[in-house]
Amino acid sequence: MRAEGEIRFPKDWNHVPHSGCKLEEAQKDHITWVRQVRGAVLTAAYEIERNLGGFIEFYLLGPRAANQTIRSIFEEDVLGPLTFERRINLAIRVARELMPKSEVKELQSRLNDMKSLRNAMAHNPCWFEPYLDHDAKVVRLRPMIMKGKQEIALDGNWGEQLSDDIGALIAETGRMVHLTLDPAREEADR
Repeated sequence: MRAEGEIRFPKDWNHVPHSGCKLEEAQKDHITWVRQVRGAVLTAAYEIERNLGGFIEFYLLGPRAANQTIRSIFEEDVLGPLTFERRINLAIRVARELMPKSEVKELQSRLNDMKSLRNAMAHNPCWFEPYLDHDAKVVRLRPMIMKGKQEIALDGNWGEQLSDDIGALIAETGRMVHLTLDPAREEADR
């Protein structure tokens, strides 16, 4: 098992830290950055999970969602014990009733990818691969993490793309809540 923040040098490489590369300092900075990314992913997953819960709740309860006691029971005893995966599966079943098939398939793929990323960030340690110059001196570190069976590099434009993708998924699941909330409100107002 890897230790959080371990630097993985290939066994057969003879490496020497570059005089300009403060390895321990870079390692600490990268660990701090990875922890911030983890926090952002977990916070986003929570928001998405919350949106999916609202989508499910308003679809299944309809106008009964206006009754705070019923809502509280539903949220605590039905939604509360559901894992992220089960919320996704249930939300997809509801989405099949309300959304075009092509949108549901794409949404399911994106939600499953988010679940996989959330699990990776919550449960897997990060490690660093060194970038070496032509003299085998370390010039910088590359943060890595396992996502399923795949190693992913947390560098380049990965963070920007991740932020865009997660922001879009939060917005989309937020809009989904209104697919079920608005009809539930209209029915309750009658």
